[in-house]
Amino acid sequence: METNNLKFGATYPTLDLGTDPAVLRDWAVGMESIGFDEIFIPEHVVGINANLRPDWEPLNPNTLKKDKPIYDHTNPFFEPFVAMGFLAAVTSRIMLTSGVMIAPQRQTALIAKQAAIADVLSRGRIRLGVGVGWNDAEFQALGADFRVRGRRMDEQIDLLRRLWTEESVTYSGKFDTLEAAGVCPMPIQRPIPLIIGGDSDPALERAATRGDGWFLTHTAAECVDRTSRFWKRVDELGRRYRRPSCWARPTSSAWPWADPTPTPRPGSILSSARPSPRSPHRHWVRRAAQKPIAAGSSTSTRWGSPWAVSRAAWTSRAAISRASTTCAASPMLTRSARP
Repeated sequence: METNNLKFGATYPTLDLGTDPAVLRDWAVGMESIGFDEIFIPEHVVGINANLRPDWEPLNPNTLKKDKPIYDHTNPFFEPFVAMGFLAAVTSRIMLTSGVMIAPQRQTALIAKQAAIADVLSRGRIRLGVGVGWNDAEFQALGADFRVRGRRMDEQIDLLRRLWTEESVTYSGKFDTLEAAGVCPMPIQRPIPLIIGGDSDPALERAATRGDGWFLTHTAAECVDRTSRFWKRVDELGRRYRRPSCWARPTSSAWPWADPTPTPRPGSILSSARPSPRSPHRHWVRRAAQKPIAAGSSTSTRWGSPWAVSRAAWTSRAAISRASTTCAASPMLTRSARP
């Protein structure tokens, strides 16, 4: 699905659809059949029982301030590489992306191996979204140092690309050391694209200078401003026509049934509400995922159905109706066009 130089992707909403493999399969096949370009798999390895840790306040990934945790030990998340392997077997065209994986809490060589296998199984349809993370308790559970996560990921970016493009790698860094080591099989894409996630200024700089793209989450107005800053920085570095792209996941604190979806302008980044497993409209996503509208429908209908699917169970009947009458109607996750 593409319009105004945009490509469209959707994040699988495990909080609403759960972990039934049949539902994941039907949802992914449906998304591919109606023209979506990419599926994003979010990651959290562990959740924390906040009731037993009432004083714990991690970073909020949207505000970058200390706050209450946005998920806990009862919220399900797929492991991205396992999910990618499953999705590679049931789809044939759509791209498969971690959105995003917390790289500094993982072993670098193991990331390289798992991503390479996923790329082979999918015949070259993997992108790796990586971020430094915000959950210090998760780092602790995995035996990683939360305080050096930015510096470690900078090193990981270099090492991952070498492991994906060189048969034998010798590397001595602050966090990883390899001597004549390599992964086999190597990926089809050499290297696999690395999309840098994060809303902070360091994340923007890392994406512009070293990444193959930037994945951010902000309100619609902030996304427009920040993507403009991103492309300005890319131009300063002379990288516009080389690698970076930009993925924006616009959010709003208002629920969609209380805050009408705005009429979009061509090429604009639109707002969408944050998901809630408590939404009273859960049935909409199941209906859309199980019976997507077939290709060949009218343009307005095609935009309405994927919007209903990708926005999971947290959209109202009226909002779906509004979406079907607009162009590029507020998908959950949008890759912005280069201005």
